[in-house]
Amino acid sequence: MLNNVCRVCGRQKICEKGLNLFDLANRKYLKHLHMITGLRLLELDDVPGFMCYCCQSELRSALAFRKLCIKTQRKWLAIDDDSASDEEDTKAKSQLKSDKCVLVEETFQVLIEEESTDNSLIRDTEAEQEEAEMDGKWVPSRKVLKVSTKLKDKIYICELCGTHATSKSVFQRHMRKHTGERPFGCKDCKARFLSSGELRAHHRVHTGEQPFACRFCEKRYVSYMGRLIHERTHTNDRPYVCEECGKKFTTAYVLKNHMIIHTGERNFRCDPCDRSFQRKAHLITHSRSMMHLQKVKSQKSSGKRS
Repeated sequence: MLNNVCRVCGRQKICEKGLNLFDLANRKYLKHLHMITGLRLLELDDVPGFMCYCCQSELRSALAFRKLCIKTQRKWLAIDDDSASDEEDTKAKSQLKSDKCVLVEETFQVLIEEESTDNSLIRDTEAEQEEAEMDGKWVPSRKVLKVSTKLKDKIYICELCGTHATSKSVFQRHMRKHTGERPFGCKDCKARFLSSGELRAHHRVHTGEQPFACRFCEKRYVSYMGRLIHERTHTNDRPYVCEECGKKFTTAYVLKNHMIIHTGERNFRCDPCDRSFQRKAHLITHSRSMMHLQKVKSQKSSGKRS
């Protein structure tokens, strides 16, 4: 069961788009992961070796952002060189440019305090990050937390849908989706949420606070995930892939709506007309149609006569 989990995030199940990190043809991905995170992943027994398609997309975005930052810094340094007025200043700034370029390269080498990787996995810190992200205080962790060699004790598997989680809090939040429980309620309105982090993000709707600024434009958002989804419009990142037809989508919600095409599910029913629809919007449109209104009117008339 564990072999079907992504080595990088530990959450996603591997689909046909996943790749083996330790194949010779995929060695560049190990190099890129080390460049971004400072981690040197090793092939270990009883530890997954595949990277999911979502992580592949996230890695490409991180590399593109790194490249953009370096390119921009070099542009500013070139402007400094053009404005140099004498030979001595030019030499000094040329040396400064060389030093800064080295600094720029080193800046993006994330400093991580590594522990021994034998029989270990990167622990899923999504729950902790979510809480901090929603408060606008999240920063990337600089330490790899070692996971017990008893991996089965750290993996939570949903018996209803097979979803994996390596954090108890993340697993509990997932189970609330099945039970419908939303224990965190807003004091200012009737909205309820699955986690305290989501509640805090919602509270910003009432306060007007938008701490998460897009890195590509001037838009701002109340939550980290809101900004992340928006930024995909700039990067064209579509991490959610349909296993049936290969189409890619920006969010899991859009993918779920797309899957209706393949499953043929019709969960939205009009009882008076004895018709079912794939989407709620289709049912609403139908309820406004003359055919539906006449059907309801005729049923009311027949009911009065009887």
